[in-house]
Amino acid sequence: MRRLLRTLAGLVLIAVALYGIGFAGGLGSALLTPSCATLKTREARFDLAVVLSSGMQAGGTLGPVTADRLMAGVGLYEAGTVARLHMTGDGLPQSPVSAGGAMRDKAIAEGVPPDLVTAEEHSRSTLESALLSRGETADADTIVLVSSGFHLWRAAASMAWAGTPVDATCHPAAMTDPSELLEKAHYEALRWGPNALRALLWSAADLIGLSERLPDWWLA
Repeated sequence: MRRLLRTLAGLVLIAVALYGIGFAGGLGSALLTPSCATLKTREARFDLAVVLSSGMQAGGTLGPVTADRLMAGVGLYEAGTVARLHMTGDGLPQSPVSAGGAMRDKAIAEGVPPDLVTAEEHSRSTLESALLSRGETADADTIVLVSSGFHLWRAAASMAWAGTPVDATCHPAAMTDPSELLEKAHYEALRWGPNALRALLWSAADLIGLSERLPDWWLA
């Protein structure tokens, strides 16, 4: 019984530690990552901006968070900070279009040449976005990652795990509401640990050629 209690106590301590690390990661990411507007003033030119979606609304329209990320990426292109754009993300099951496809179409409507914007339309998570975008990111020497501030550190870690680390990150606008900051930090705290575990086990399975045998939802 004592051994069982010690084991349970150890598991609780590990869970609390992982939550604390994830919370700090979400809060630090929200507060310390730069806005995309600051990148426009730099001389460095990036080959590619990877813009992550935050899902779709019912009826196939972009949600406000996704739209903000998209326009931040378009702004980087218009400023000459990036040479091309890559949108990524699936949509709602009932949506007629994917988030990545809708973002690509909107970028083209905003004036980005069609041959300079690509889309990955099947990912259901940040891990899958990083993994399924490797065909586009592998050819880029320098990459900037665009997402919401609280999400950038986890997203950048996902890109590094997929083998295409980014050179910079940026968000559309800083969060100023303390309650929203705490809410998003809590959101990230619940995802850092499970994401790391799923990525680790997927990599181990891939190393021995068994990643295809994992369930379809494994990285979703």
